[in-house]
Amino acid sequence: MKFKMLLSTAAAAIALATALPASATPVFPTYTVNPGAQSGSVSPFTANDLGGQYNEVITFTSATTFDVSLVFVGGQFSLDDTTSPVTYSGGQSGLGNNYGLYATFLGAGTYSTSGSSTTFSLTSGSINLYLTPTGTVSYTPPANGLTLYTVTPGTLLGSSNTVTGNGTSTCTGGNNCGSFGQTATGFLLTSAGSAFFVSPVPFYSMALTSGQFEGIQPVVGANVTSFGTANTVFNVPEPSPLALVGLGLLALGFSRRRSSNKA
Repeated sequence: MKFKMLLSTAAAAIALATALPASATPVFPTYTVNPGAQSGSVSPFTANDLGGQYNEVITFTSATTFDVSLVFVGGQFSLDDTTSPVTYSGGQSGLGNNYGLYATFLGAGTYSTSGSSTTFSLTSGSINLYLTPTGTVSYTPPANGLTLYTVTPGTLLGSSNTVTGNGTSTCTGGNNCGSFGQTATGFLLTSAGSAFFVSPVPFYSMALTSGQFEGIQPVVGANVTSFGTANTVFNVPEPSPLALVGLGLLALGFSRRRSSNKA
């Protein structure tokens, strides 16, 4: 129920990795960011991952259906590879210091619950990515999952009206309550977006997002709030198995990171 493609579980991704040649190196597709007037003295830089936090409101409209509204606030750009990964600070990228990035999302789908586990299937959705002229992004949650978050006004960078995905929430203790993955196909940049994401040209047409659940208890008719971490990478349709492996490992890494942070 957020933005990315079918990634299922990190275990499946690792299984896929073992089927690839030993010399294969999972690396997300890279892009160049030029914050321009928003960046102060920051120079263009290369990244392939945008991480941050999300908050959402889910309305369980029936025993099998839901609507969801979500806001994602970008926290850092990264250049992830297996040899010399880089996580850019706010001073290096300008993000959070000189400008902000956020996305709003509306979606709908179906769910089923068995014991303590709830499986979600996001069947439709739309997402918009914005840039703000300040590093602080403030927002107000909606009354239900059918209404957008009220967020600091920003400049539209890109959007997609075709978002699907899957996720499973299972809370058995601790803070690792499951994960989700979704994909936004037909992702298009605006002119402002092309000035921000300056390469490749044309830009990637798919946004893949993976993240972690904090725990969701479905109650028919209820509006349930949730939050957690999420990461988005960009690709083209029909991504290679390598990209899917990388995305699965990303979700596993964030799950471990959050558990260690709260230990």
